[in-house]
Amino acid sequence: MTGLKRIARRQGLYKRFRYSVFYDWYARVRRPEYATGLANDRTFYRTLFNGGVKSVFDIGANVGDKSRVFGELAGHVLCVEPDPDLADILRYRFKGRRDMVVKCAAVGDAIGSASLHRKQFAGFNTLSEKWSEHSAELNVGSRDSIAVPVTTLDRLMVDHGRPDYVKIDVEGYELAVLRGLSAAIRTISFESNLPVFRDETLQAIERIKALDSNYRFNVRPMDGASFVLPSHVDASELSQFVRSAGTVTYDLFAMRPGGPPDPAGAAGLA
Repeated sequence: MTGLKRIARRQGLYKRFRYSVFYDWYARVRRPEYATGLANDRTFYRTLFNGGVKSVFDIGANVGDKSRVFGELAGHVLCVEPDPDLADILRYRFKGRRDMVVKCAAVGDAIGSASLHRKQFAGFNTLSEKWSEHSAELNVGSRDSIAVPVTTLDRLMVDHGRPDYVKIDVEGYELAVLRGLSAAIRTISFESNLPVFRDETLQAIERIKALDSNYRFNVRPMDGASFVLPSHVDASELSQFVRSAGTVTYDLFAMRPGGPPDPAGAAGLA
C-alpha cells in the first residue's frame, strides 16, 4: 500500500472514493480487469434477471460489487456477509437504500456460530477449514479467526421472504449453505473451485436436484459475460462436465422451469 493510499484510508477518503461513481472512471484506466468484470456482470445478469428475478439473496456479499449490480436490476437485495468489517462497508455503500438490506452473519446448515478464517485478501475469507488450508498453499496469508453467528437460508426466508435468486459465494462452504435450504428457489448459483472442491460440487448438484428434479443447469466462468454450455442441461450432464473439468473456478447455475431463458433460444447469451 502506498503512503498516499495509507493516508487516504486513515482519513476515510479512500472509502468515499472507492464506493463512488468516480471509481468506475478510474477503474477503466487503472483497473481494466475490474471494469471488464463489472461490465460483464451487468450484461450477464440483465439477461438472467429478465426471466423474472425481483428479489435476491447475495450470500457472501464481500464489499458489494455484485450486490450493486443486483440492486440496479432487482427490487430487493439482501446482502449477507459474516465479516463485520465488510458488513460495515456494505452499510456505508448502500446507506439510504431501503431496497438494499445488510445482514452480518454467515450462512450454513444449522443456526449457531462458527469461526471465520479471515485472510489478507478478504475474498479468501472462509468458514471452510479445507479452503483455509488451500489458500495457504496459494500463498494467501491469514489475518485472524473470529467467531461469527451462523444462520440458514430457511431462516433468512422466514425473516425476509422467498427470493427469486440466491447467489452463494462462500469459498468452499457452499455445500453447507445448500444443506440449510429445504425448499426450491427459482434460480440458485454457487461457486465451484475445481478440482479442489470437485466432490463437494458434485454433492451440491445432487442436493439441488433433491429440492426439485426439474432443475436445469449451466455454467458461468468467473466474471464471464455468458454461459459456457450452449444450452441448459440436467443434473447428470452437469456432473459429467464437472468431473472432466480441469483447474478452474465456475459459478454453477440451477434454474427451475419458467426461470431464466436457455441460451440456445436467447441471443443475448448465445
